[in-house]
Amino acid sequence: MNNLVSTTEAQNGFYPTPKSVAYQLFDMIDTQYIHEVLEPSAGKGDLLKAFGCYKNEKYQESLAEKGVSKKDYNNASCNVDAIEFDPNLRGILNYEFCGQRVQEFNNKMYEISQNRRYLWKEDDYEGLTDEQIVKLKQLKEGVKERSTYAHVKIVHNDFMTFASKKHYDLILMNPPFANGDEHLMKAIQMQSENGGKILCILNAETLLNLYSNRRKFLMNTLNDLGAKIQFVDNGFSDAERQTDVRVALIYIDIPEPEHHSEIYEKFQKAKEYKESTEGDSSKLTTTNFLEDLIAQYNEEMELGIALIDEFNALLPYLNRNVVGDAGNYSNLSLKVGNEAVGYTDSPKNKFINLTRHKYWTSLLNNEKFTGMLTKNLKDKYSSMISKFAEYDFTMFNIQTLMNDMNAGLQDGIEKTILDLFDKLSAKFSYVPEMENNIHYYSGWKTNKAHMVNKKVILPCNGSFSDWKWDKNPLNVYNCVEFLSDIQKALNYLDGGKTDDINLNVAITKARDECNYRKIETKYFYVTFFRKGTCHLLWKDLDLLKRFNIYASGKKNWLPPCYGNKHYDDMTEEEKQVIDSFQGADDYEKIMCNPSYYLSTNTNLLQITG
Repeated sequence: MNNLVSTTEAQNGFYPTPKSVAYQLFDMIDTQYIHEVLEPSAGKGDLLKAFGCYKNEKYQESLAEKGVSKKDYNNASCNVDAIEFDPNLRGILNYEFCGQRVQEFNNKMYEISQNRRYLWKEDDYEGLTDEQIVKLKQLKEGVKERSTYAHVKIVHNDFMTFASKKHYDLILMNPPFANGDEHLMKAIQMQSENGGKILCILNAETLLNLYSNRRKFLMNTLNDLGAKIQFVDNGFSDAERQTDVRVALIYIDIPEPEHHSEIYEKFQKAKEYKESTEGDSSKLTTTNFLEDLIAQYNEEMELGIALIDEFNALLPYLNRNVVGDAGNYSNLSLKVGNEAVGYTDSPKNKFINLTRHKYWTSLLNNEKFTGMLTKNLKDKYSSMISKFAEYDFTMFNIQTLMNDMNAGLQDGIEKTILDLFDKLSAKFSYVPEMENNIHYYSGWKTNKAHMVNKKVILPCNGSFSDWKWDKNPLNVYNCVEFLSDIQKALNYLDGGKTDDINLNVAITKARDECNYRKIETKYFYVTFFRKGTCHLLWKDLDLLKRFNIYASGKKNWLPPCYGNKHYDDMTEEEKQVIDSFQGADDYEKIMCNPSYYLSTNTNLLQITG
């Protein structure tokens, strides 16, 4: 089983929890009111899977006691934040618990059922073979089984460095056997801040052999907290990874701490903080702005949570009855966001979610992070902010987002380049003035192929102000917005070869000098005309050539052998396309420098900034 894990640390502590041991652990607690769960050593999810099944079974039993049919009910309605050190096990967690496996099952059901979406009744199986029906039922059972799983998010990689302020109803853990005492003490520390429960499977030797001060301190802490402890012999003897080690099942219920008011002191500290941070806080001037943002996020979290604690400390005094009046009045309520917090809501969690949303939004709107993304890619990731807001604003999660962005950028960039090609060529070719933007050639299996010429004319409405008395009529904002996506798309093909020219600075200088002709930008000499057109003159003809080759190849206008065969080795049909597209001599120049003209740029740092 060690092949599941990729690190020595993980291998030494990886003991998947048997279902029988897990159920003994869960019997120590009432799961009915457990909604927010942290699993700090999730492995491949054995303990989480068992918890979802157990919680659902208990819910069905409660329904049966009320005379309600339990057949169609599932109640794994809890949210789980999972932490796992080993990347291989994180991959398994993501696959099993984050919807990918269920989607695969649904796709297979869809294929087997001959594209019929609903096949949950046996009456719907008409026309299918016995083998197909058996397979469908197996897939349905797989989907049904996973409906009992909790909703899991992987929020961090190392529990010992995890620093979220989120309030968890339960920390559910089977920590590494070697240093389980450290992990359990970290869990106790976390729950002591807000109150909450802990269920832990611990190597019994940790509690029975108190040879170290750390173990003695843990045992004293457990006694002080009134922890319930059960010892289980040979609980892992029949497990996936077997061991005869004796384990301890531990249940700790830490009450919510009493809040005390330090309003005056906090007021003074807040005043000093304000005085020391006056100025334009919207500008990020340090070299590593991500660290600045994270530090600001953590500070805001601390201050907000401190404010909520102050409110809770004063609330008993605000809700006291007036002498001689039987009524219960309060002139002050806690409002987080746009709505007052109800009795069943957690103001801390609501504040945390809103603050997360604020900082993820700020990050995805920050030019230092997404400035090189084209508009369509910016819109794509901005639409996912509500998903990001489920995660703390940490360097680990930001880097995870960056990895996901880089993984999905290829398709997005390819679409952007092809959209640009269409914009520079066919989109406006019906306008007489712009019909010379392109040069036609006989493409592969088509006679409608074309490439972009050195000079391109495009409509650019709004490039000039409508006010006749405007002394500087060039509209910098509209002109920059018009050119920026073109420039960003070409950054991909250029690969950092061309020196940058600040687009905004160039257009602003042209406006101030009232010179609207041959404005030099990174890739073009640009001329704006008051009639609403813009002339683009390519500076780098090699880049233009690569642009045409890239687009023509993606559109299948070039022979499949393009760039893989020398001209003399081609068939007559292939040669005819090459002759029409560029000629034999120019094609051989391409073959002499394939790293520039034909390679796919995998370094997307030019895109992401």
